[in-house]
Order: sequence, then C-alpha cells, then structure tokens
Amino acid sequence: MTEAEERRQGKRQEQRIGAFGVAAIALAALALAVVVVELAAGPFAPQQPVEETVADLVVGVKDAIVRRARGEEAPPPAPAPSDWDIDRILTTGSIAGAGVAMLLGIIALVRQEPRAPAYVGFTLGAGTLLVVWLQWMAFAILGVLLIVAILNLIGGDLSIG
Repeated sequence: MTEAEERRQGKRQEQRIGAFGVAAIALAALALAVVVVELAAGPFAPQQPVEETVADLVVGVKDAIVRRARGEEAPPPAPAPSDWDIDRILTTGSIAGAGVAMLLGIIALVRQEPRAPAYVGFTLGAGTLLVVWLQWMAFAILGVLLIVAILNLIGGDLSIG
C-alpha cells in the first residue's frame, strides 16, 4: 500500500462517527434546551407571591437578630418538606443529563472515537452546568441585595424592646 493510500485510509477512519460522542452531544443539547426553556418560561409550578416570601424572610431575619442580641438560643429548624415539583425535576434532570453527557464524552475519548464529537459533547455538558450555576449565583446575589435593601428600608426598627 502506498503512502497516499494509507493517508486516504486514515482519513476514512477519522470520518467515522462514534456513538458515545454523538450521544454526548444529543444529551447535552437536550439538557441545555431544558435549562434555557426553564429559565425563559419558568417557573412552571405554582409559587408563593414574592411579597409574602420577602415579608417572611425579613421577619425571620429581624427575629434572629433580636434573639442573638438577647443571647437566646435559636429554635431547632423545622424539617423542610421534600416537594418534587416540575421545576425541581427539570433542573435536576438537566444537571444529571449534562453530567452524563460529560461522562459520555470522556468514554468516547477513552474508546478512541473521533475527538470532535467527544469534545463537543463534553463542552456542551460543561456549559450547561455553567449556565445552571450562573443562574443560581445571580438569583442568590439578587436575593441578598433585596434583603439588604429591605433591612435598610426598615432601618432603625430593629429595637430590642
């Protein structure tokens, strides 16, 4: 076999598509689509009005400050309900899908499948996880800013009387 034929044979082998790499791309793309739709159109489950949530939070913070100033112990936390609504299921599913896509990309590389689909699947999965993390961080920062603004608004009303 001549050198030119060997190169053509090598190119033909490079053009094959590996199943794990393609599965990684498909799963990561699906997970990213779910995250984007949930972010743009969600939440889908019924939510408590924002005013009630903020009011409960401000009252809880004020009570904790008063208890701490008096030297009292904090009451034991109430057990949190384990509600699995559609939003939590979608978020958990998209995180799991992104993680599995990353794992499939690694498996594709270990099996020596073509690199491009493996890299794309892994990167798309990692990007999906990054989008979810940035979303959580943005909401956490906004929540802290909202609490600080409300506590400034009520100002000196934290009397320990």
